[in-house]
Amino acid sequence: MMPHAFITLAYARDIRPIDLEKETTVAIIVEGFTEDALTSVRTIKANSDCGVVILSIGDPGTLVTEMDSRTYLFAVAQGAGWGDCANALLGKIKSKYLVLIDPSISFTGGRLLQMDLPLEQGRHHAFHDADPAYREAQSKKNYDRLLERFKGKSAILSPRR
Repeated sequence: MMPHAFITLAYARDIRPIDLEKETTVAIIVEGFTEDALTSVRTIKANSDCGVVILSIGDPGTLVTEMDSRTYLFAVAQGAGWGDCANALLGKIKSKYLVLIDPSISFTGGRLLQMDLPLEQGRHHAFHDADPAYREAQSKKNYDRLLERFKGKSAILSPRR
């Protein structure tokens, strides 16, 4: 059996356009929790015909076993930002519909493009595994950053509907 090959890039912005020739592509950004990601990818493939793009921040480990004609795998350097990765995927994937998910999401069957999505949320490690004091401090820091950025800028407000 030939080893699986995947592309390793320094930055997510270096990803070339991705066309899996599928109407819908599911993209998943993975930073650790590879087993959760494997479960997620396998449920996508078992319950849909979507294309799958996996972007691993750091070593993809056993995710390489999921590569096939409808599954792309990219790795970027450890320390890449989730937002940068998400923006790169949103701009590079050429499907009509793009669903960006967390590795804790599993497809449970049914149609994807409905309001009642066939998804199941597992344990979100970034939230549950963080120290509550750290979470609170980071939440306040983010809130203060947003307040400072948009304070006094009434042009961004929209009327209630």
